[in-house]
Amino acid sequence: MTDLPLARFVERLTEGPPGPAAGSAIAVTVAMAAALTEMTAGRCGEEGAVSSAAALRTRSLSLAGADAYAVAALLASEPDDRADALARAIDVPLAIAETAAETATLAATLTGAAPRGAGADAVAAVELARAGARVAARLALVNLGAESDDSRAARAQALLGT
Repeated sequence: MTDLPLARFVERLTEGPPGPAAGSAIAVTVAMAAALTEMTAGRCGEEGAVSSAAALRTRSLSLAGADAYAVAALLASEPDDRADALARAIDVPLAIAETAAETATLAATLTGAAPRGAGADAVAAVELARAGARVAARLALVNLGAESDDSRAARAQALLGT
């Protein structure tokens, strides 16, 4: 799925599950935030940040595909497989939220150091990644259910403050 042209990916979103849905859209948004972070880090000469941002970008794109598969598996699951499918539908958005939070943190370190013109890209990366973290955490909470005492609920709740 990550090799789709952007216009086709957006079109696939309109089709709904079993294709990409909210989690995939969030993961692609986080990948874009990571790409902006990578570009800004390059302009700042921060090679370590370039590598870190590239890894976050790659991970986000991988999670976009994983989320589409997790949603499809959940929708197609039989009662005996439902618990495993639901676990994936919780774990993937949580991983997207954690990746987004890492991206926001990395981008924030570059906002003051960015040369003229690149500072806006770093700020955009921070805000896109923060939004991605919050929305992905909410998806994980929705999939966990309202009265969950699962330890993943606490992780998701913490990410809501990103």
